[in-house]
Amino acid sequence: MPISTECNRLKPFYRDGKLRNGTWGFGVWETELYEASGTIAQAMTDKLSTACVRDTFYFDDYSVLLHNGASWLWTFPTATYTANTNTRTPKALFNTMGEHLAIMTLNTPQGIFSDTLRLTITDNLCQADTIPGKALLLDGTNDYASLPALNLNSNTVTMTAWIKPNGTQNDWAGLLFCRGGNTTAGISLRNTNELRYHWNDGGYGWSSGLTVADNEWTHVALVVSPSSVKIYKNGIAATHTTSPPIEDFGANLQIGRDPNSGSRYFKGWIDEVCVYNATLTQEQIREQMHLCKQPNTDPNLVSYFQFNTDLTATLDYDKVRNNHASLANGAARDTSTGPFAGGNSHRTTLSAPTTVQDTNTGISLQFGGTLPNGEIVISRLNHKPDQVPNCDHYFSDAHYWILDNYGSNATFTAPTPAQLSGIVVPDTTAIPPTTYALYRRPANADGNTWGSPLSQAQTATSGNNGSFDLNNSNGMTQAGQYIIANSLTTQYIQGNLVCTNGIDTYWVLPVTNTNYTWTIDTGNGTIISGQGTPQITVQWANGEIGQVSVILSQP
Repeated sequence: MPISTECNRLKPFYRDGKLRNGTWGFGVWETELYEASGTIAQAMTDKLSTACVRDTFYFDDYSVLLHNGASWLWTFPTATYTANTNTRTPKALFNTMGEHLAIMTLNTPQGIFSDTLRLTITDNLCQADTIPGKALLLDGTNDYASLPALNLNSNTVTMTAWIKPNGTQNDWAGLLFCRGGNTTAGISLRNTNELRYHWNDGGYGWSSGLTVADNEWTHVALVVSPSSVKIYKNGIAATHTTSPPIEDFGANLQIGRDPNSGSRYFKGWIDEVCVYNATLTQEQIREQMHLCKQPNTDPNLVSYFQFNTDLTATLDYDKVRNNHASLANGAARDTSTGPFAGGNSHRTTLSAPTTVQDTNTGISLQFGGTLPNGEIVISRLNHKPDQVPNCDHYFSDAHYWILDNYGSNATFTAPTPAQLSGIVVPDTTAIPPTTYALYRRPANADGNTWGSPLSQAQTATSGNNGSFDLNNSNGMTQAGQYIIANSLTTQYIQGNLVCTNGIDTYWVLPVTNTNYTWTIDTGNGTIISGQGTPQITVQWANGEIGQVSVILSQP
């Protein structure tokens, strides 16, 4: 060492049995430890817990240990996959919730030492949901979500999302954007609410002409192929004929932000974010638009975010891989009101009279007269919408249908006959079929927007695979969301005839937030229990024929 020096840091370097001295201005110096250190086994991992069974745990050795002559053996009793177990840095995958052990054993000239880590997988939040759940809520000031680089190295890419802008947008507000390294690519919103794109830091001068409505859910997509870039709004494309080069996507993908400046933040809700390493067709865009995705059946889906994690969490789990997103600067989650859920869709072209039948969506619709004159897509969602018609308590067995019309005729003749099926329908001896009503609201609407009934059901088939037959003037004449609802306030009373002095029970289907007022209209009977509830017990006497009635009212 120099004759004179000032020590900045003096630290033992156990790996090589050295003592290291970092000086001020004279470099780093080392010498042998005065005596060999004892061994203290210390295993470490990148995380002790996760809520995703698909997450890989990465390990390292942080022991007080002279590496010369030492060897490692890691064991993971419940792991489904392991690698590099004879090195300092193994990894393991467990694939089940619960507690798991990681055991590191050190074999050294001084003896055998070990350390154990207890790992916990608390949930399986990286599994895709089939409900709207929550949405990412951004304030347009500085919050966003970010996920690690996707490294797509491709010019066959599709990005999709549902967005609901909230007020005036910052110019070039990023929706899904990758900017960094060699990549500048994504989809943005101008301050006029027009959709634009970047690819290889170009393309943004092209005008899509597609404008997004404020405070309304809109499905957007950026679809890139070697010969064109397409932007979709609700399944309708604007095409830019160009030759996009390969983008590597070697930087973080940002949701709700383009990091080019300090102002390109989106204000509103974003949900159902998808990235595909493929060029989706128009048919795929339209068919999948309202449906939650199934990652296990789609090999081209590389990232999928639903934002359904706990409201306080700053990590959102990727439903496909392990590229989990971080929520930055107060980005929040809010109840999602979007028109999507698990379900099925059916696409067809209507340019001549025909009957459209599909068991997966439960439709049988005979079209004639004025037709859509083009493609339609009908989706049945297996979840009730965010709000339902006022005062109703049956909602198509928690299903509803969305009809998207891409034909040249915005309105068309109502299909006759028309049947909606494949849902649970209550016993028609208890609830008259004509008390069910068909309602409609716009295809991407949310909130209390159903309005008045379009028509009543004509007949119904009860059971787990029930159906409703709509009357000839059913009102299904344009695109929209459709639901069958019933207040359940008109019902046939269920019960049996009894002998003199007998006791019998009478009931109607229960309705939430409802008062029940039962009356003995004729006969000599006494309500002995159940008044105010959906079911009463009556004691009859004197052999007279009696009649009961009930009035359902809501406070």
